[in-house]
Amino acid sequence: MRELVLLGGPNFSGRSDHLRDWLCDERTAGPVVFIGPSTASALTGLAPTVGAELDLYRTRGVPAPPEELTAFLDPRFRQSVTSLSGGEQVLLALVATGRPDARAVAVDCALEQLDEDWRRWALAYLRSAAGGAEVRLADNQLLPERHAYDRVLPMTGATGSFRMDPEAAPLASLGAIPPVRLTVDDLSFRYPRGALVFQGCSFELHPGRVYRLRGANGAGKSTLIRLLCGVLPIRRGHVSIDGAPYRPYAEGNRVIALSMQNPDDQWSDIGLAGDLGRRLRRLHSSTGDVSSRLEPLLSSWGGVFGVRDRLRAHLLDFPRVLRKRLSWIWPLSGRLPWLVFDEPTLGQDDATVTRLTSLLGHYVALGYGVLYVSHDRRLSRGLPATDLLVEDGRVTGGD
Repeated sequence: MRELVLLGGPNFSGRSDHLRDWLCDERTAGPVVFIGPSTASALTGLAPTVGAELDLYRTRGVPAPPEELTAFLDPRFRQSVTSLSGGEQVLLALVATGRPDARAVAVDCALEQLDEDWRRWALAYLRSAAGGAEVRLADNQLLPERHAYDRVLPMTGATGSFRMDPEAAPLASLGAIPPVRLTVDDLSFRYPRGALVFQGCSFELHPGRVYRLRGANGAGKSTLIRLLCGVLPIRRGHVSIDGAPYRPYAEGNRVIALSMQNPDDQWSDIGLAGDLGRRLRRLHSSTGDVSSRLEPLLSSWGGVFGVRDRLRAHLLDFPRVLRKRLSWIWPLSGRLPWLVFDEPTLGQDDATVTRLTSLLGHYVALGYGVLYVSHDRRLSRGLPATDLLVEDGRVTGGD
């Protein structure tokens, strides 16, 4: 049986550095496997479909996935790897950890993308998979059962880097915003070569409320957000805002400010200043120069996230956990009436989650709507929400 070792400590305490250094040492004695917070990096990048990815694993001697995982992946066998949700990609990447000659397996916050049932399954699978590799994990969303891990290895590095300071947020400048009601009617959707995701869904989202999209991995939560934002086209069904037809894919998104699950899918420029400047220009194209809006936005939110002196730095020069926080700036800027977050707490420690939930409470009080996807119990405790359950092609709950 493999030993599961949990790395204890908050953000910037040295967990990721430890995993990197440990794998570098272990690889001198045999193959190692790493699944990081960007799950796509754990996949081969050579396979167009799930089935082709599994075939590549087999050429490396990885045994067939266990029955539960096979049953999950089979309906997605012909689906493009890039169309999988983050949680689905994690489950696909976990197949590679079954490699019997693996010397060490490191998992850096990837399991945070799984619902609780799959998280329990993943921990049991990591422990029991063939081979004698030790498994070390960094994880901020611990299961209630502490015995799920064999031992804890505390990280004691300095943790003062990039401390989030919500007191610096320019909340007084937001003001009230005209409320916007979102209505979805008879929505159906499927990916090319993929299974049906939604069938005849109808629901309504009211301003000044918090909604949580809940459901198992692969249920379609992230897909629903992409449809509402105009990232994906709605071919069957209708969306309206305050009763008027709304076609974000064809006509542009003017309602939802989105923080994506993978922050690196979000950037429209190499730097924060360029990214926010592009967004403001699209939003205020009829009013000309946006510099008067951009500079205060950069200065204030740069102070909130501890990057005021690095506003022109390349975004990829920042640690990933910080890039995730910076992806919140566009929703938190208050330029659009709905703040939407896809797994906002991935990689974030308890203190940061508490600060984020406190901030979001202020927006709701001003009439903004908040919609988020998360398996994180910490967020639901700090930000009470109306649940919308995504299951079997339907969305139920709400009002």
